Amino acid sequence: MSITIGTYNVAKPGQRDLEDWSTRKHHVLDNVKRCNLDIVCLQELSGQSEDQRFLTEEISKLGYAYLFESKKDATGLAILYKRDKFEQLGENRGEYSSVEEGRTCTRSFKQVDLQDKTTRKAVRVACMHLYGGASRGNTLGERQLQAFRKQIESSDEKISELILAGDFNSDLDEELTGSHAICRSLLQTSQSPYRYRTVTADAAGNKIVTSKSRHQRHLDWIFVGKKGAEGTSVSKIRHLPMNQNAKASDHLLHAVEVLSEQEPYQAWSPTPVQAAHAEHSKEDRAWLEQYFRTNTHLNRDTVISGFRIDKQAAYKRLEDWIKAGYISKEGHGTDTRYTRGVNLAATPAIQPSGKYNPRDLEQVKLGLAKLFQNKTSLTREDLLTVFAMERSEANGYTSKWISQGVLIQNGQGRSTFYTKPNTKPGPVNNKIPNPQKPVSPSLLEKILNALTAFFRALADALRGRHPRHHHHRIKG
Repeated sequence: MSITIGTYNVAKPGQRDLEDWSTRKHHVLDNVKRCNLDIVCLQELSGQSEDQRFLTEEISKLGYAYLFESKKDATGLAILYKRDKFEQLGENRGEYSSVEEGRTCTRSFKQVDLQDKTTRKAVRVACMHLYGGASRGNTLGERQLQAFRKQIESSDEKISELILAGDFNSDLDEELTGSHAICRSLLQTSQSPYRYRTVTADAAGNKIVTSKSRHQRHLDWIFVGKKGAEGTSVSKIRHLPMNQNAKASDHLLHAVEVLSEQEPYQAWSPTPVQAAHAEHSKEDRAWLEQYFRTNTHLNRDTVISGFRIDKQAAYKRLEDWIKAGYISKEGHGTDTRYTRGVNLAATPAIQPSGKYNPRDLEQVKLGLAKLFQNKTSLTREDLLTVFAMERSEANGYTSKWISQGVLIQNGQGRSTFYTKPNTKPGPVNNKIPNPQKPVSPSLLEKILNALTAFFRALADALRGRHPRHHHHRIKG
């Protein structure tokens, strides 16, 4: 008898561009009911007590047991399983904490051991939500997974298979092309006595999209593992298309069926469609990284000349790069241009022009520090001297720097000037005074005397009188 399992990030309350959670939680329940899976792993559930009471009651009405894991009122994880199909053998939890850039990052997993009441087959299900950014060098997600696996994989003899499901925050394309990846470690047999398999393609061999972002990403994964050597027989798994309400979350419910039919284990590899896309993606990425080392913007004509393709092919390539996060689109119509995306490697510290890159926060800090060496306040003209940007771009970049906390705006319009955070506003381009040379009292006295004489003369002139001079007549 097969087992159907799904993973679903329901998007925590307060997410932008989504309906209020009070409405969305009904959509989430509707999707769980529609899909009618044996097991469902949920992430980013509201931890509020009133929401938990509602979910516990409503999910129970659908025939599921509901196991929730959270810290206080934070968002949490849950595992749902059909009470009429499984008997619960036990449950567990675990967490991993790490200090990253001065803040403590903690994520946990929820685990339950279930036995099929008909076949008596026992499986261990673990639900998790990892930190992302592995393709950009952030290894926190990988470390979390390694720590979780030490606990999850210490199974007893009753457990025949492990099922790891959740939001792994690592896209399929990143796994195929990135130098760092989270999920690849699960699929490399040398790192574990378990042989894991997953499904990332639909029946046509195309990438399964689980995130509704414009980048069309596969972030939600389900892995089925079995202990054994190479060639061990493992259960077949296949993708299950789901009819669901997409308004419930910014993710889509991803589901697979674990079949009772067995087959020899084979290491996971991308489909021909995925492999071709990955190879194409590597070449394009290398070209874009090289281009953005000396340029801040890209347009369609540059793509046409760079790849020697026609207009339509260039549009298609640009759309693919946007989906992959390699570029970001700005403007419309004839003003459209493209800038470096979040999934493209960083540029060198200094641009070939000798100026700093205004898109890189570390470079922005270096450029501002250079300017503030001799000035306490800056104008837009000052910024243009050290940053690689056009005059028309200055307002956009300064607004971003202000939001990042590295610059403060003072005044408005033509009177606008900028200062460092925690610095009192001063006159524009004010030189830093030398505290060793105070102003002389005698100099102040001369200035006051000159001003007094000026205003007396001005008053006499306004009254039609001559300045106060003493004239002596010569008597004859």
